[in-house]
Amino acid sequence: MTRFPILVVVIAALTGPVGLAQGPSSEEVARRQFESGQAFARDGKFGEALKDFKAVVEAHPNSAAADNALLEIGRYYLDVVKDPGQALPVAEAILKKYPTSDSAPSAHVLVGRIALTRSRKRADLETALASFERVPRLFPDSEAVPRALHMAGEALRLEKRYDEALERYRRVAIDYPRDPWSANAQIGAGMALQALGDPIGALEEMQRARNSFPRAPEAAVVLGRVTTLYRLYVRGKGGPAFT
Repeated sequence: MTRFPILVVVIAALTGPVGLAQGPSSEEVARRQFESGQAFARDGKFGEALKDFKAVVEAHPNSAAADNALLEIGRYYLDVVKDPGQALPVAEAILKKYPTSDSAPSAHVLVGRIALTRSRKRADLETALASFERVPRLFPDSEAVPRALHMAGEALRLEKRYDEALERYRRVAIDYPRDPWSANAQIGAGMALQALGDPIGALEEMQRARNSFPRAPEAAVVLGRVTTLYRLYVRGKGGPAFT
């Protein structure tokens, strides 16, 4: 009779840990699925990447990866599918649901890029500019600031506000000289200077971009522009060698 309670205790001791055993947390699963999507995207398998990102958003909306997954979905629609109409609600969802997340600055940039994609009309250019300028104002320490400043310069240059564009471009080059967007900003500065009637200054600005980032994809673009400016305004001396 005395052995039966002891046997129950032994069984409970053996089976207890099994009953308490748990799988990975929702946060861990969300992180792993987001990383899986990133891996598929790097391999060019965007359809599979989209499945993973959507799974994170739908199954783990309160996880730390949910806002990042939404951002990747928005970028997919804009950069891969070329459909700003699908990208905009995604970017707006980030700003509404995750306004203080680390994805919010990039979501503002995405909204601005979508506006630039729609048209070059003044209303869209102003919408884009406002979205870009919110980033350094609201998130001054974000990694998205250099790109936002560069894109603000682009919007201003398209509005033919060349002096203001030049100021934005130079802020990137001066404040973030090692950031990859510095090369784009220097190219933009060169284009603004050319529009302002300073082709030699434009040539110098673009050459700096080429020297600073010789292996960047933009280097080939810069070489073509520098060569053209040289042939037009340096070798031509008194004026353009040809039009």
